[in-house]
Amino acid sequence: MPLRDQASAYWRNALTILAMGSCLVCQMTQAAQPSVVESIYGQLDGGEEVRLFTLQNRQHMQLKVIEYGATIVELKVPNRQQEFENVVLAADSLAAYVKGFPAAAVIGRYANRIRGARFLLDGEAVEVTKNSGDNHIHGGRKNFAKVHWTGAAETNSDSAAVTLRYTSPDGEEGFPGTLKVAVTYRLTDSNELVIEYRAQTDKPTVVNLTNHA
Repeated sequence: MPLRDQASAYWRNALTILAMGSCLVCQMTQAAQPSVVESIYGQLDGGEEVRLFTLQNRQHMQLKVIEYGATIVELKVPNRQQEFENVVLAADSLAAYVKGFPAAAVIGRYANRIRGARFLLDGEAVEVTKNSGDNHIHGGRKNFAKVHWTGAAETNSDSAAVTLRYTSPDGEEGFPGTLKVAVTYRLTDSNELVIEYRAQTDKPTVVNLTNHA
């Protein structure tokens, strides 16, 4: 083969290899995009299915959240050896959470204690559930850690997220007002776990949300 033809063939092969390499890089980049995978975690006694949302960022940090209690069941982060390990206390079944396993759940309507299970709101006394002796703690017997939330996933170029929603009816555990609550767990490519709370009420009330992670 003449030298010119050999050179042409060489460059054609080189360009083909480069193109194949570019395609592989594209595939690897796509695979490394932030992602959310949904699966069924278990069933409540009433037959309701509880979903599990598995979030992963580009760094392969991983967060798992279930709809029951809007609970974090796993958070895998890199340690000093750059090996991933779970850093959140977790149970191995939905039944354990339902029975009261001390979980990384959302606490509400009101985190912490209300002395005497009674407070003043606009000059009027409001009495809430006594579930810690004579006091109220963490939202009462049917608190936000013990209800079934509804989740919806989302991803963008630099994060994966799930937003869970629950509507607490007027008078639940003694608290006034229908309260619509949303909590968003966002896993960023900077290895941040960001938790955002939003609440809307139809009458004056109190609210104090947190997570027990």
